[in-house]
Amino acid sequence: MKPYLHYEVFKPLKDLNYFKRIKIAFGTVQWTDEQDISPETLYLEGEELRKNETVLNHLNANLEA
Repeated sequence: MKPYLHYEVFKPLKDLNYFKRIKIAFGTVQWTDEQDISPETLYLEGEELRKNETVLNHLNANLEA
């Protein structure tokens, strides 16, 4: 997400509490104000999780970095 956070539409995602309001919709992730990332972008730019790592832990670590 980090490369996209400078775009106005994604700026609210910098707030971790808002970021955690993620849901799955139409084959991708979406937030309450309908920001979303295309499935193609997730596939091409996504990162593999390490064994036993949860998605939220991975996202939290990347947001704080």
